Amino acid sequence: MYEAKKTLCALGLSYEKMHACPNDYILYRKEYEDSTNCPTCGISRWKEGKDSILKEGVPAKVVWYFPPIPRFKRMFQSHETAKSLTWHAARKSIDGQMSHPADSPSWKLLDDKWPEFGNEPRNLRLALSSDGFNPHSSLIADIVVGRLF
Repeated sequence: MYEAKKTLCALGLSYEKMHACPNDYILYRKEYEDSTNCPTCGISRWKEGKDSILKEGVPAKVVWYFPPIPRFKRMFQSHETAKSLTWHAARKSIDGQMSHPADSPSWKLLDDKWPEFGNEPRNLRLALSSDGFNPHSSLIADIVVGRLF
């Protein structure tokens, strides 16, 4: 664990640890920061010891949150990566087919609706991905995404 933390800090990857419900219902932050039980399932926030006594101060589940903004800033520090991230603005679709998400009707709608955002090539557009879905309802078959890890 120490080596992981050391590597993350050396790479400039900040993180925040947050206590979470063991059943993944809530994060113990903001209005739940001082709660000891999950308001949805009622399970304790704290880990149980071997003798079924709660170890107050030892969370049952901890998640690590990696803020995306520092990572985005680092991505633009590399010339090759920055070139790839802004490629959508420099290239033009020749054949009229969708070869990049920038060719999709959704992307074009966003550009038309907020031109000041669309005209800045360094703006990143984030999306969720899932297996077996048709992202823009313009493909013949569903897309299947393989696992990266």
